[in-house]
Amino acid sequence: MQNKFFEVLNIRIIAFHFLGTILLLLSIRQFAFFINIDLLKMVEQYGNEISWKAHLSLDQKDMVIKYLSMVHQAGFFGVLLGGMISAYICWRNFVHTNNAMVVIVLGYIVYRFDLLALSDIQTLLLYPGMIAKANGLAGILLINGIYLLGCAVLIFFSRLTKRFV
Repeated sequence: MQNKFFEVLNIRIIAFHFLGTILLLLSIRQFAFFINIDLLKMVEQYGNEISWKAHLSLDQKDMVIKYLSMVHQAGFFGVLLGGMISAYICWRNFVHTNNAMVVIVLGYIVYRFDLLALSDIQTLLLYPGMIAKANGLAGILLINGIYLLGCAVLIFFSRLTKRFV
């Protein structure tokens, strides 16, 4: 008796939705950096890690830990949101939702083990923000967030993607 879980999987749907989920993860992480603009300005002003850490009080050091934790958790929110969008699209198009479950598991693996940080893919995906380099770090993050969110929405909801799948 064959396993029915694998019979209903569509590799094309999984590939496109996984790519959309990764882009959504990166986009939400870029927007999460805006939670504390003052810290961004401090990093931009003092440069490397060692010099700006010296200008923090004990309360601010706790704030930095919470800030970095929220930025990291934003990636998990991106995976969940991508998985929910994938499940909705699968349900709407009468495709089995096991595809969305695989997308969530793969997205969580990438998030949990921070596999995007190990590759040059993130550098390539975040390159468009360099257009706004004159506007500082906030401009770079904003351009990258909008660009990645637009690409994710395009992948999830494009009619071309639906036809290809």
